[in-house]
Amino acid sequence: MHPKRLILLLFFLVAGMALFAQDTIKIMQYNLLNYGATTAGYCSESNNNTHDKDESIRTILEHVKPDIIAVNEFSMVQQLQTNFINNNLNIKGVKYWKSDDIINHIHSDIINHIFYNSNKMVLSKHSYIAAKYRDVDVYEFYFKTTTLNMGDTTKLTYVIAHLKAGTGETNASERNVTAQKIMNYLANNHSSDNVILSGDFNMYGPDEPAYYNFTQSPSYGNALLIDPIGSQVSNWGTGVFAEHYTQSTHSDGNGCAAGGGLDDRFDLILISDEVRFGNKGIRYVTDSYEAVGNDGHHYNHSVNTGYNIAVSSEVADALYTVSDHLPVTIKVTLSNPLNIDEHTQNTAFNLFVSPNPANDHVTLHYSNHEPQTITFDVMTITGHVVATSQTYSDKNANSHMINTSSLADGLYIVRMTGENGQAVYCKMMIQKR
Repeated sequence: MHPKRLILLLFFLVAGMALFAQDTIKIMQYNLLNYGATTAGYCSESNNNTHDKDESIRTILEHVKPDIIAVNEFSMVQQLQTNFINNNLNIKGVKYWKSDDIINHIHSDIINHIFYNSNKMVLSKHSYIAAKYRDVDVYEFYFKTTTLNMGDTTKLTYVIAHLKAGTGETNASERNVTAQKIMNYLANNHSSDNVILSGDFNMYGPDEPAYYNFTQSPSYGNALLIDPIGSQVSNWGTGVFAEHYTQSTHSDGNGCAAGGGLDDRFDLILISDEVRFGNKGIRYVTDSYEAVGNDGHHYNHSVNTGYNIAVSSEVADALYTVSDHLPVTIKVTLSNPLNIDEHTQNTAFNLFVSPNPANDHVTLHYSNHEPQTITFDVMTITGHVVATSQTYSDKNANSHMINTSSLADGLYIVRMTGENGQAVYCKMMIQKR
């Protein structure tokens, strides 16, 4: 090979390695409001025009610049997926956006779907969880590295759901049935994996059974998910929560879009603690959770009423045009997969707790690669430290007991930190008898 070509190749390889080591992935969840569909006859090309929506979608995507786009209420027509990519994503010289064939086991008019940046990830599997009204879609990704060996790369399981709409106990119960199906699936297949669950959940508050099963129920142990906005959910349902509402972008309905203004948080992104704390190569970027276009000053108003300090007037108008929901975004950072030596060192702690669920005491079991002082922090799922203890540990297997009698029932995270700052995490459930 010519020396100049060799130097150029090495430059791009090194640049690619550095990019992946510092890379940020932006994830967007968006209910597109019967995109290309005439569900129940109330949405049509007159009040939900696909061409107009596409123009506005391009404006929104230019503003958000996502790498993964998870959508609800997408038409079941396969060709529309290709049109969406060609019209809105692979434009202006971009050629890397991909998707997968639609799965529609339940034969619904509207389905969930995902679009992704193929320069950064590979879709290895697309399956579904059977549900009553709409399939729950499950996508498994590998993030690309310089080796492109899928078995060695960081993995992400992405689940998209659209739960039953409507007020009242009956509809809340229907939502919970689907939530239980999702959590059973995760508990049986991905309880210790990088997992992101997003969708239009149609929940009216944190007291709904579905939310409890997603984030708190002892039945699902290590599979439980974390709401990135944490303790702020205590205000869900009030005006104090204004910046997190996603529906409706319209104060007045138009026959397709619902009215009422921004006063409901239907659209969520939940993450596993592996993603929250970066145990397996993906880490949630703190405070990156955002309801796009919600500036906290449009409670019970249309998103484009008056001046919106979160986005330009063009983007606010686009959000109003596309849907009666706002998109929700988060960011995660990636790091290169560990080599064998690093993997051995970083997983040497092998931390686990017993019993789990725990009552008044819990024993932390771990192995230690060198004699050192170990710090144990017990944290809430929002990251607040509620208990701390230290112990000096010899090399090899060790155990450490902590008193949990003062902790309320619920899910906690145990963080174990060595003297060099290296930390590992595990979940702990407290359930008093």
